[in-house]
Amino acid sequence: MIENIILIPYRNRPKQLELFINECAPIIIENLPNSKIIIIEQEEEKDFNRGFLLNCGFKEYENKCKYFLTHDIDIFPKEKVLKEIYKREINLNQILAISSPHSSLGGVIKVCENTIFGINGFPNNYYGWGAEDKALQNRAELRKCEIIRYNYHKKQSNNEYFKYLPEDYKDSKKINFEQKSMFEYNLFQELSTEDKISHILTNGLNNLKYEVIERKSEKNVDIIKVKII
Repeated sequence: MIENIILIPYRNRPKQLELFINECAPIIIENLPNSKIIIIEQEEEKDFNRGFLLNCGFKEYENKCKYFLTHDIDIFPKEKVLKEIYKREINLNQILAISSPHSSLGGVIKVCENTIFGINGFPNNYYGWGAEDKALQNRAELRKCEIIRYNYHKKQSNNEYFKYLPEDYKDSKKINFEQKSMFEYNLFQELSTEDKISHILTNGLNNLKYEVIERKSEKNVDIIKVKII
């Protein structure tokens, strides 16, 4: 069984993709040898949907790995963090927030396969940038997951753990950002436990619909292009 599946949601950032494949992927594979790096690429038809793409990755590699790592394409881990944190063993119901804002589970996280399926992954309908990472945290907290945080989400030039590429949101607009954020940061907390569970179970891995339209490999990276159905 593969130890780590590293999932990277992607669309229309060719320069960042090239840098990741040529500069970052070799360092990851060298330090995490029993791992696969998977780019989940979204076709052009609809607005970008980070959570949906990561759900596709979870489904594609269900029962094929011990851990999933979600990983943005503009975050490059250095050898130090790969050795000290990425390799860390975690238990069921634990989540490592490795490079993630304190109020969400975005950026780079590590989670057991059973845990991510137990919380039903991300919502499928959060198009555009933002809020899907807070939704994941809400789901994890409802299931009483232990979130272990490292304070590495600092984009200064002397960061010894990560290199952060310039952000590029031209293909990931803030669609309904305020509405999504209001729900996940405020309204979700006001729901009853029963309503929270009902909400989560109606939107996630259990009703994901997609089509794989292309598979290819480049060096140490597999690229799966998907269509949202």
